Amino acid sequence: MFGGSDDGQMMVTIESHKTITLDAQIGDTFTMQTTPEKLNYSLNVDWNSGDGGEASGASGESAPIPTFNAYKKITLEFVFHADATGLVKFPEGHEDDFGSDDEPTIKAYLDKLYNVVYGYNPASHGPPYLKVIWGENLPDSTNSDEETATGVFACHLEECGVEITHFSLKGHPIKAKITLKLTSLVPPDGRPTGESPDLTHHIPIKHGDKMTRICNEIYGRFDAKICAAVSQYNGIISWRSMQKDSVMSFPSIHMLNELYLDEWTEMEKKAEEGPSQTHYEHMCELIGQQKADQYFRTFEFDKNEPYTEWLARREDNRGYA
Repeated sequence: MFGGSDDGQMMVTIESHKTITLDAQIGDTFTMQTTPEKLNYSLNVDWNSGDGGEASGASGESAPIPTFNAYKKITLEFVFHADATGLVKFPEGHEDDFGSDDEPTIKAYLDKLYNVVYGYNPASHGPPYLKVIWGENLPDSTNSDEETATGVFACHLEECGVEITHFSLKGHPIKAKITLKLTSLVPPDGRPTGESPDLTHHIPIKHGDKMTRICNEIYGRFDAKICAAVSQYNGIISWRSMQKDSVMSFPSIHMLNELYLDEWTEMEKKAEEGPSQTHYEHMCELIGQQKADQYFRTFEFDKNEPYTEWLARREDNRGYA
């Protein structure tokens, strides 16, 4: 039986990692035994129709122009083979994963694949983050200006399909066709992060990152409403709930307006025209007490200040965050 790998041939390797930054590897590295039979990847873009989702109205009217909304995550698919018959060399580091001359089997080799791509990662409470490496054949999916290696694909598992094609006389699996479907961790958009509020940005969160700072870079503002809207969009309770090594979505300002900010503007108008409220009471009604408390702690506003007085200070650009 043959062992090792072809001299000079670069095989596909897969690492599993604890964190989305791919700097804390878990366990072994998996190496494909054969060059992939097939590699497919898809780059997709999300476009707004330009007409609010409805067809153009009057006859002869110019067709609405679609506008860019966001890049979608990259999808990638590998098809490769595993063979314990001795006709195909074993990848380096896996020589003991194909049984023996008397009892060939790919069982241990497949188990190592499952552990790498499908194992449990306590740090993320789910499958691990994956780093796929193969020469210069993969699209850049790291969303980092510093990353220049186009053969690195940062991703997670969508599907691992195994088709056993041959069994030994003793019933061991000895040949298989394997299909891996992977999705990039972060869409390749928003470089640099503050370039345009019209795009949806997907930002890896690092230690020390602040919601107010990121909102200011992207939207040019960091008031309570914009921070609360982003928090609600991501399903987190507090601005301080941003988790290190996670990825947060900062939607286009048009989406935030449609989902939250336009409605809140109407609430502000009613508060200004209606019964007298303190600034604090209004913010509790607008974004909830927990976010309002955090907002007032952050900017050290007076909870007893009437809302109309705060509005006047805001218009004078005094005391408005």
